[in-house]
Amino acid sequence: MRGVGIFFVWLLVVMFVATATLWLGARVFRKANAFGAMTKIVASMAAIGAAVALGSTLVGLLRVFVFGGGKSADITQRARFVAESISEAMNCTAFGIVLWIPSFVALAGMIWKNKAR
Repeated sequence: MRGVGIFFVWLLVVMFVATATLWLGARVFRKANAFGAMTKIVASMAAIGAAVALGSTLVGLLRVFVFGGGKSADITQRARFVAESISEAMNCTAFGIVLWIPSFVALAGMIWKNKAR
């Protein structure tokens, strides 16, 4: 049961990541002339990282709860399938967040630097 709680906390973190990235990305692309091409590239990388994180989490959830390892499978096989699916979803989400964090920090720095001018 604790694993399900950890997984849903992980999902909330990913939702926050996606929301923050969309907010900053919209800010960059709204003021298209104020920011350079590199800022737009970094904003796109941040959006891709957030999309990978959120998408892989949703795919992992669908794999667990929709496919579920089959009804005729033994209980130990289904438990292994659920554990593997959740592990895959969390690993892919971690990869997306690892891509997102540096690009998000760089984007925030570029926006702050542009604001200071």
